[in-house]
Amino acid sequence: MARASRLAALALAGALAPAAAQACSLALVLALDVSASVDVREYRMQTGGLAAALRTPLIAEALMGRGGAGPVALAAFEWSGPSAQAPVLDWLVIDSPARLAQAAATIAAHARQVPPGSTAIGAAIAHAGRLLARNPGCAAQAIDISSDGMNNAGPAPRAAAARLPRVTINALVIGGDLILDHAPYVPGDGVLSGWFRENVIQGPGAFVEVADGYTDYEAAMRRKLIRELGLLVIGSAPWR
Repeated sequence: MARASRLAALALAGALAPAAAQACSLALVLALDVSASVDVREYRMQTGGLAAALRTPLIAEALMGRGGAGPVALAAFEWSGPSAQAPVLDWLVIDSPARLAQAAATIAAHARQVPPGSTAIGAAIAHAGRLLARNPGCAAQAIDISSDGMNNAGPAPRAAAARLPRVTINALVIGGDLILDHAPYVPGDGVLSGWFRENVIQGPGAFVEVADGYTDYEAAMRRKLIRELGLLVIGSAPWR
């Protein structure tokens, strides 16, 4: 009888205990272009647009794992040349409204640290890989590259991506139908977004989102995150 009472007490204690925290479903690194083509106003449109997109209710719910997949961990940095990267947001698991508010406020308030320079996309991918190496133990990993130009310094993006074979890489291309340096891109569809499709993105379901310009950045980031969180958090295709 005493043993039965002890077992009943243990069962009741277990039922009343708080639920264990959900495992992190996705480690997502956001990489913001601050190369020479990005002026102060455009930089603020990136940080402000990203922060506003994170606060969008549908995106916020997905980031917090309210669909049952578990929360997302975010990190962000800015980049330009091969050795020019600086943190914007260190790893933060978005498991509550307070954490979401903290991430958005940190990004919105960030002051540019990296001076204008070349567009080293491959180096940015490599830096994102180093951040992912110390992620909070999430089930999947992804990198978001935002840029308004092609790689013109440092390692080739495809070579850098090849060193991260199980990391999904998506892109947000700003001015995706413009060749900003006036050097026509011939393969693919002949536009900047086509160059990113052939040289940057990788992984099942990887995609390029296009912003018509910096004024469209917030809307494009919102579209990208909704699509990305649907693919990677709610049910992505398996790696082959």
